[in-house]
Amino acid sequence: MLSFAPRLIGFPQTMPHSENPLLQLSDRIPFDRIEARHVVPGIRTILSEAEASLEELTHQTEAPTWENTIGRFDALTERVKQRTAPVGSLLYVAETPELREAYNEVLPEISQFWTSLTLNEALWKRIRGFAVTPEGEALSGIRRRHLDTVVRDFRRAGAELGAEDKVRLAERRTELARLHQRFGENVLDATNAFQLLVTDEERLAGVPSVDRDQAKEKAEAAGMVGWLLTLDYPSFEPR
Repeated sequence: MLSFAPRLIGFPQTMPHSENPLLQLSDRIPFDRIEARHVVPGIRTILSEAEASLEELTHQTEAPTWENTIGRFDALTERVKQRTAPVGSLLYVAETPELREAYNEVLPEISQFWTSLTLNEALWKRIRGFAVTPEGEALSGIRRRHLDTVVRDFRRAGAELGAEDKVRLAERRTELARLHQRFGENVLDATNAFQLLVTDEERLAGVPSVDRDQAKEKAEAAGMVGWLLTLDYPSFEPR
């Protein structure tokens, strides 16, 4: 949802020096330098800066335009996605107990941020207000499509609910985010826990020799005799 962002507007192009790689601007993501200790302070800073930009957006005195409303909204959401995405990627390919714990600590805050966007009355009022301006009504092409999508997504996400319903919806979304993360962790743990030790090489008939050698080395590393098969990609792909 809300993924179109033609360019970043409203964010500084430079940031104060920091040892946290999540907060440093770079042409490439420094995955090799991101550690669990960077996650909580990094993500909290990212969210805090985004919330400050959101305050500026919603408290403008100028009439809403594409640039000062949709453009700035796209910019702040894209910036959060770009800065938090490396943590999610690491959780998929290089998760550690420390990284998991750190991410779970800030997961409710991440969920609350995204939920609060579509439930923000001032933001919704400004976006809806732009949609009925001469500029908004005259849009065509991709900008027309994008504005329609933003308005639709806000409505579907509860922007027009009453105050009590918004609170309940926010609670449900936070809980769903927690359950989604926990489910993924359970799948990963179950995948990592599976092992099949093959002691009869005939059962591996048809498996390339290089893959059999890897399975044998894996068994030896685990103090076993035979061929150790797991559910990681190098093991299951050749079968």
